[in-house]
Amino acid sequence: MKYTMIKKIMAYLIIIFCTVFTCACSKQSQKLSNSEGESSFKSEIKSNKKEWNIKVKRVPIVNYPKLDSTSESIKNDHFNSSLQLIKGLKDSDLDNATFFKKSIVINATIVNFEEMKDKAIGPTTEVTILVNKVLSGKKSLEGRTIKTEFGGGLTKAKYIYTDVEGNYYGNYYGYDDPNTRLFANDPAFPMPKIGSKIVTQVVNFSTISKGQQRNYKAKYKLTSKNFYPIKDPYVLFWIKNKGGYRLNNPGFKDVQNDEVNKITKKINTMIPKEGKE
Repeated sequence: MKYTMIKKIMAYLIIIFCTVFTCACSKQSQKLSNSEGESSFKSEIKSNKKEWNIKVKRVPIVNYPKLDSTSESIKNDHFNSSLQLIKGLKDSDLDNATFFKKSIVINATIVNFEEMKDKAIGPTTEVTILVNKVLSGKKSLEGRTIKTEFGGGLTKAKYIYTDVEGNYYGNYYGYDDPNTRLFANDPAFPMPKIGSKIVTQVVNFSTISKGQQRNYKAKYKLTSKNFYPIKDPYVLFWIKNKGGYRLNNPGFKDVQNDEVNKITKKINTMIPKEGKE
């Protein structure tokens, strides 16, 4: 009887040991898997960056849209709805501000760029980003890879130098062939590099016009499940630089805005510093 009891206890201890050992191995395996995944991800970014840079170096760069100054993109009534929305924002109201409380604000890493071909109305670039942290809104996006778009990018001369009546005038700028490949550079939105870390406000694609949704789904396979357009790239877009996040639009050097400066300061307190880029 005593011998049988000892056997049962030993068997029970062996089961516990095996369970603990299995869990430990599983955790170690998971840790290794995560490490390998991170290494693979960095490698992918490096490869994508090299490939994109080669494509851009092969073509002429033109400014589009043409602005008298980058600050025009902030002062112009067409672009400043974001400034009107946050006007009068106080430090004590930051946590409850519409920007943080009723919006999707993300911190993300740019993984890849892809040309949106045959984009007749304003050239744009499809952007793959990894959401590192959700500062406000849809927490389920955290850790996910999603799509968005940046203004400018690889395009053809005819999509830049054609008037509303369909007349091509690129020959006046030295581009006789409408199919000449170009890179459209938006002076008020310097395109961040692949691998850059950003903060911006995005919206669900389902809130955009049905016509654009159908067009993007058919041509670029972008839907409300994977695509989140940027709310205001000229005002509500920050890029990591020298350890902190700063506004991407150069126009803010000439246009000081207390509300935007407060949001910038708040963003830099919400994201842990990781050293210089």
